[in-house]
This record gives sequence, structure tokens and C-alpha cells, in this order.
Amino acid sequence: MDRKGELGFGQLKEEEIFRIRLKEEGGGFEPTEDTADVAKLLTPVDFRCIYCVGLNYREHAAESGVEIPVHPVIFMKAPTAAQDPWSPIVLPRHLSSEKVDFEGELAVVIGRPCKNVSRGDALDHVLGYSCANDVSARDWQKEKGGGQFCRGKTFDPFCPLGPCLV
Repeated sequence: MDRKGELGFGQLKEEEIFRIRLKEEGGGFEPTEDTADVAKLLTPVDFRCIYCVGLNYREHAAESGVEIPVHPVIFMKAPTAAQDPWSPIVLPRHLSSEKVDFEGELAVVIGRPCKNVSRGDALDHVLGYSCANDVSARDWQKEKGGGQFCRGKTFDPFCPLGPCLV
């Protein structure tokens, strides 16, 4: 976000950030020669859906005492869970939890609408990769959430992302 409050994308070159824009066709970005007067770095994209895979790190599953399932655990986070990586994680007023936890994750950002994409074409839809923080209220996830992952993982702002997209 620039000092006028306008949102945009940028590319860091040496010490300056240059504005970039989404290509109209084919996906990806195209550079400009305009420099950006950045006030705050936000998440790299505006999200409609955040799909997550649970128990995707063997070590974490082992330390949790959970076996890795045959089929992956898929859950969603609300788009409102996304926030920039520097803002504080403020727990919701109604959340009474002593078991708030976090995990670093690799975020795969899909850059264009897709459905029923073949494995061979999947990477053609990836805009880039970013860092994510998967924040969880473990007691809401396990005891108070009926075993549903989304209950303890989708509070605002339980998904800090970015700021870079590579």
C-alpha cells in the first residue's frame, strides 16, 4: 500500500520497489518503470478461499501423536483470516484459549480460476509461492470444535501471509 492508500503490486530491484501489474493474458506480472512509495507491505494477494492440508509435515504429526492419514486432511480458512505478516495476532474477544499455536507453511498461490485441472497442467495455474503462518487454537480444534480443523484455525487473523510472492 502506498502513502496515498492505493494498493498495488511491486518488485524489489536493488533498493527500490517498482510497480508491476498483472498481465491481461497468460497470467503472471509485467514490470513498469514507476517506483512505488510504499507505506506498508500487505499480503501478496486478495484471497477468496484459503485451502489447507493438515498433517502435511511428518515430524509435526509425530510430535502430535497422530498418524498420517491415507487421504489428506483438507480444511479451509476464511479469507478474513489472512493478514500481513507484521500486524499483531489479536485473539478474538470470545476466544478463551491457552493453547494457541503456530506453524510455518509454504503457501501456493493459484493465479487464475481453475477446476478439474490435470496433474500435468497444475503448475500452469500457480501464480507463485509465499510464506504463511498457520495459527491454531488447539483446544477449539480438538475439544470444542468437534474434531473439525477449521473451527480452531479460521479466526481473524489466524493466517498471516507474505509479504513476498516468488
